[in-house]
Amino acid sequence: MRTYFYITKLETDMTIYRKTLHEQFSLKYPDVKVTEQRVSDQRRTIVRNKLLSQEILNSLKEEVRIQLENETHTSPIHTSPESPSPSHSQDRTLSLSHMQTQSQIHTQTSSHTQTSHTSTQTESVTLTLENDIETLEYSRSEVETHLQEITEKFQATLTKYSGMNPASRPKLPKLKYSPKLTKLVNLFNNNILDRFITDHMQLSDLHTIVYCTAVVVSEELQYKILESSNNTRRNNQLKPSWQIRLEKDIEKLRADCGRLTQYINNNRSHKVVKRVEEIFRSRILHTRHEENNRKPEEFLDTLKQKLALKVHRLRRYKKAQQRKNDNILFNTNEKVFYRNLLKPHTNTQTAPTETPTKTQLEEFWSNIWEKDIEHNNQAEWITGEESRWSEIGEMAFDEITQSDITGITDKLHNWKAPGIDKIHNYWFKKLTSLHKHLAKNLTDIVLGRQDIPDFLATGITYMLPKGTHSPQPSQYRPITCLPTLYKILTSAITRKINNHIESNNIIAEEQKGCRRGHMGCKEQLVIDSTIHKHATTKNRNLHCTYVDYKKAFDSIPHSWLIHILNIYKINPKITDFLKIIMNQWKTSLQLTSNNDTITTRQISIRKGIYQGDSLSPLWFCLALNPLSHMLHRTQN
Repeated sequence: MRTYFYITKLETDMTIYRKTLHEQFSLKYPDVKVTEQRVSDQRRTIVRNKLLSQEILNSLKEEVRIQLENETHTSPIHTSPESPSPSHSQDRTLSLSHMQTQSQIHTQTSSHTQTSHTSTQTESVTLTLENDIETLEYSRSEVETHLQEITEKFQATLTKYSGMNPASRPKLPKLKYSPKLTKLVNLFNNNILDRFITDHMQLSDLHTIVYCTAVVVSEELQYKILESSNNTRRNNQLKPSWQIRLEKDIEKLRADCGRLTQYINNNRSHKVVKRVEEIFRSRILHTRHEENNRKPEEFLDTLKQKLALKVHRLRRYKKAQQRKNDNILFNTNEKVFYRNLLKPHTNTQTAPTETPTKTQLEEFWSNIWEKDIEHNNQAEWITGEESRWSEIGEMAFDEITQSDITGITDKLHNWKAPGIDKIHNYWFKKLTSLHKHLAKNLTDIVLGRQDIPDFLATGITYMLPKGTHSPQPSQYRPITCLPTLYKILTSAITRKINNHIESNNIIAEEQKGCRRGHMGCKEQLVIDSTIHKHATTKNRNLHCTYVDYKKAFDSIPHSWLIHILNIYKINPKITDFLKIIMNQWKTSLQLTSNNDTITTRQISIRKGIYQGDSLSPLWFCLALNPLSHMLHRTQN
């Protein structure tokens, strides 16, 4: 790069530089055989992929600038009398001077000079170098100004949202990936966030910093942040202009057909006659290849054909628009696209759906979740399970590390539906400068050195119909969205528990779900299919029993969930934290149909596993693990 800057005079003279650059490379590395194109491509790759930082390139330019100035102020430049032009002579002298410097080859030139041309060339090079320096300083000042503006905007946003309930904050948009988005995130990681973070910062403060970063970046990318958090969006989309125009034409043609039919049937009222006369004046021509209309029946035939044409055109346009909408939806949200394929194609405007009321939803799900029950602690099989695992060592736990946070966030889907705090996974994944502080604060939360924020274990549950919309609350499937911070915390705990379970071989071999290195349901289906084929081939009798737990996740007592952790020697600090956080589990139900959205009060989770929690699947398998051991013992 230094040789390239020298040959091109700091990129001010790009004339035939590739040949000279290749010559210099061949002189310095004679054993390496490359072409001119290869050397040029390598220079372009260094610049495009930023293999050298901008600071290094600037320092190289400064060294070359000093070298060029020293050469222009030394001895006069000599040219031979046979030189074709002054400019070519000057360029060749500079090139030879550089070749002498690099390869230490001394040549001798003639003694003729062109003083006036030399001074002109020197002034040109000096002015160009000064302009380059001014441009660099100007661009550097622009970057500093931009950084200052974003920092001040972030400070104002932080002041605005600090102390506000996360559930009351505006919703954040999903962002499209772009180089500008990446640059802004890197700017916050490298230059801004460190100014606002202290070692004594609480988890809620870090959460606010992440939210404000997302707000500022979204606004810089020209996304709108709606201040109102209420769901005021209208589901009825505005009709396109072509659809409005065609529907008006169809309505008018149908009305004219009706009036003309009445006229033919001898209904000669003043209103009908007046409108029919207008039709006779405006619909004389049927086609240019036929005679004009004369009889009322001919006019009616013309109207019917035009009506059929308009109806067909409207149907065709709607299909084309639907294809376009489906393509856009497939590119932006495949999950919704495939979900819409399963929905019945009915007109929701003419046939409103029946849904349960707010009271019915609350009563049904509160009866399942809010009734606290205790397990039978005197059961014999519990004593047997305790004695079975009494000899294993206690699970070790010291802290949640920065590498845990990075590994967990790397596996998160960027734009999955957020919880009540409205922060997508993307921001916790990409704001890597916060991972160290997040790990420290989450460790303090688990160890009880910091209070648990109120929003951390609060979810929002979306009620999705199992088939079509029904007035029965039991016909809806609850999907709970929790704050990303809570899912990161429970994912870290799940990692620690998994290590303990695998090292002591606690989970039964038959349990394939929620185990690392297993394919879960797919693996079980393959085993089931293999057993059936083997029994059929060998003509063996086979007796199978399939057990389906009704409301399995929602029916396990919390007392048993804590007891099973103690049986398997999970670290007491983690057990105590889970016992505390379980008392804060609560969620509100939300059901959307047509233009109505029903939102219930917050329902406490006093029974069952918390849906949406990263630890819940493993915890559920641990709760049912003694059943597998009991079945093993009964085989004998």
